[in-house]
Amino acid sequence: MINKKIKAYLKKFPFIWKRIVSFYNFILDLSRWKDVFMMMILFNLWPEQTYKFSTRKVLPSKKNRFFKEEKPTIPFKLIESKNHNITKMKEINVLSHGSSFNLNDINKLKGPIFLVSYGAPLAKDENNNIIYSTEEFLKQENIFHESHAWGHSIGTLDGSKKGNREKPKNLTEIKNENFIYTHSIEKIIRGFIKRGHKVLIPEAYTVGKKGDYIPHDPGYSKSSYLNLYKSDHVSGVAVVDMIFKPTFSNNKTANLMPTSSGWLYSGSSPSGSYPSGSFVKTLCALSYFAEKINVYGWDMLLDTSPEKMNYWQLLFNMYKYKADKGRSRWNFEEALINFYYGYKFSQLPNFKIYGHMGKLNKHSKLINRIERVLFN
Repeated sequence: MINKKIKAYLKKFPFIWKRIVSFYNFILDLSRWKDVFMMMILFNLWPEQTYKFSTRKVLPSKKNRFFKEEKPTIPFKLIESKNHNITKMKEINVLSHGSSFNLNDINKLKGPIFLVSYGAPLAKDENNNIIYSTEEFLKQENIFHESHAWGHSIGTLDGSKKGNREKPKNLTEIKNENFIYTHSIEKIIRGFIKRGHKVLIPEAYTVGKKGDYIPHDPGYSKSSYLNLYKSDHVSGVAVVDMIFKPTFSNNKTANLMPTSSGWLYSGSSPSGSYPSGSFVKTLCALSYFAEKINVYGWDMLLDTSPEKMNYWQLLFNMYKYKADKGRSRWNFEEALINFYYGYKFSQLPNFKIYGHMGKLNKHSKLINRIERVLFN
């Protein structure tokens, strides 16, 4: 109560408050840089101890790790009883946001195209370039502010000018029967439905103490959320996270996640999930329904193929300050998981990974160290 009163009082003086916030953020950044520095050192000297410096405590301790011999090939297990309106498919395409894929080539893809965590429909500009821009969509749906909290890109990602962040003009929304947008934020899903787009909702759960399923996001059980499945445009798939072993607590609150230090309140997570991110989760979920999966744009923020990097170059590219600050200060931990499963999935016969996560074959040394971080 006292802190709230002090905070409210200081906010009356914007000049002072702004500097206090800036100083506080600077201290957080320093602490995070220290943690990442220590994780990188331990990653090379004693990988099993890397988890101790995970800022958000999202890497597994020894008791939370599966043994390498028992870890599941697909780290998210299907919950068949919670699926909605999804059927088996012969061949699908799964698309992330990476720069290795030119959006102008999307029309060359055949069959269903799942656009993972795209926060707005694709559009064309006046030069007929395909653009991904969230700003106007989020404004129209009155969720512009949430775009920052959930890490969505503001600006454009177009195939003709990689990295272009100029505000696009005269956009025409693309309607394509093959496009299926995958998202789990209710307001964004409603925006897609309103515009007649197909949506797949990937729900993630953790196995509870009694063998029940604890949702990563308690919003899954809200009546308004369940009503989304009444739309003909919406399908859903549910999976249980098996990357780490769960740690149980006497806490009766369902909104908890097991982590390396016990339980993490998932309200502090931007996606209500582990630092694996939404792409690994969705890719695993879809693997139960597709005989063949072509994966594009899965780059984990890499701008260059790992084939062109040595060990140290790739390691240092696993941490990006701007992305880390915008993704809840677990960018390095997320990279560990994505690099590992990118490498492993690329060895499976039903996956064809065209993005940078499919170009890790020469980096077995790094992958082996990641395995020591994640498993016993």
